[in-house]
Order: sequence, then C-alpha cells, then structure tokens
Amino acid sequence: MTRTIKALLWFVVLAALAAVAGAVVTGGLLRDVEVEEEPYEAGLRWDADRTRMSELGWSKGEVYVEFKAGRAILTIELSGKDGEPLRLRPEDVSVVASRPAGDLGDMPCSVDLPREGQIRGVCDDLPFGHWDFIVNINTDKGPIKLMERTYVKKKSY
Repeated sequence: MTRTIKALLWFVVLAALAAVAGAVVTGGLLRDVEVEEEPYEAGLRWDADRTRMSELGWSKGEVYVEFKAGRAILTIELSGKDGEPLRLRPEDVSVVASRPAGDLGDMPCSVDLPREGQIRGVCDDLPFGHWDFIVNINTDKGPIKLMERTYVKKKSY
C-alpha cells in the first residue's frame, strides 16, 4: 500500500472513533431517563386517586399548559356531579413541578383559583426538559393527586 492510502485509512479510523466517542459523551450528557422506584405502588396510588375522584363525582376537564415570560402556567378545570364547577379552597390545593430525571427536586408553584372549578399553578424559571406538574387536592375522603406531563422547550419563553 502506498503511503497516501495508509494515511487515508488512519484518518477514516480516527474519524470513526471520534464520532463514536462524541456520541457516547453527548448521550451521557443529554440522558433524560425516568425510572419509577416502586411502579406497582405508584399504580396503586393512581388507582386510589381515581377511585376517590369517582366517589366524589369529580371529573377532570380541559388542561392547558402555556409558557409566558419565563414562567410555565398550568390550568386544570375540574367539575363535580352534574357537570357543575368544583368549589375548592386555596388552602386545600398545592401545585409542584417535578423533574423525573434530574436533581432539582420538586419546585413549588404558586396556586391561584381564578374561578370555580379552575386551578392555576404558576412556576417560575423552569429549565427546559420534561416536567410533571403535580396538583395535590385535600378532600374529605383523602388526598387526590393529579399529574400532567409537559415538555418545556429551550425557546418557549
């Protein structure tokens, strides 16, 4: 083989190794994996929440997630029996933003009840990526947890 072909082969091999190394490093940095620690128990809790909602005659209506000026806004509409909007008290409702695959933990959101049957959670300064908005409602029959997953884009704001 000539010197030029050997040099070309070495260049191709090194380029391929660099591409593989780059893919491994990038994949390691961008990993966004969600692993439920206790999937069976989480399913049981989800069933219990749905059962409580059914016993109370509640139903979840429209869900909106919007991004404005550095904040994420979640709005959920809930109705009771006969489709009437629920009357909730602010002290019975909390909203947190949770990142399943991250070390930020739960970020509390401010809660607003703009009208009957509507819950609004406002979360400031969420980094981009997958987020779970968790709405906790305390009722006479026990707590109810509603979860909505969304993706905050880099240029959403």
